[in-house]
Amino acid sequence: MSLSFTNIQLMTLWEQVAQQQPARRSLCLLAGLSHPSDSVGTLSVGERDRRLMLIRRKLFGDRIDGVTDCPQCGIRVELNFSISDVTSKFSNSSTNELSCDGYQVRWRLPTAQDLDDFADETVAARVREGLISRCLLEVRHHQEEIGALSCPEHVIEKVCEAMSQADPLGDTRLDLECPECGNSWKAAFDIGMYLWREIDVWAKRLVGEVHQIASVYGWSEQEILSMSATRRRLYLEMVGA
Repeated sequence: MSLSFTNIQLMTLWEQVAQQQPARRSLCLLAGLSHPSDSVGTLSVGERDRRLMLIRRKLFGDRIDGVTDCPQCGIRVELNFSISDVTSKFSNSSTNELSCDGYQVRWRLPTAQDLDDFADETVAARVREGLISRCLLEVRHHQEEIGALSCPEHVIEKVCEAMSQADPLGDTRLDLECPECGNSWKAAFDIGMYLWREIDVWAKRLVGEVHQIASVYGWSEQEILSMSATRRRLYLEMVGA
């Protein structure tokens, strides 16, 4: 995967995806920052997120720092980890069959395109049903084929467990402990949303720098964006920003 992009490319992409739904935005960010020949829609959700993490490391570094609220006492808890530690858990299992209580299920992992297709759906139950219909490719009960949505809930749960093992980054969760009340829990981490917030802050700061420099020197946005960060800082220092 190519990881080379300019300020102008990032600013253009930032503008294009700003109003999109999170799942669609994650896919568009990956598509915009990947090699043109990469078919990102066919990637599993975990592979999509792994690649987004690699892009984040390229743009902003390996360390992730953030905060979340303890679900028990409500206190703010820091979360700190490295992308390298998380991506080392990536697995690419091809196992896609499961037998349980007389049911045989052939399944596939949800893809980035699947999530994009349901990005505008606001009812979680409909999203779940849609993903079940797509990802349970064949369900048989004592050799008789039945519809995916007719599969019993306990069998579907087993399939979901198998999917989680095959694609562990598809639902990244961090082990946290509250320093105040001692509560331990697993906090969900969405790299797409986290990366978007960082790009959004970066882009708005850069727009401010362009405005300050252009107001003094009259240079175009493209000329200023083409500068290195070091050169922009020097000009900002000279204009007293």
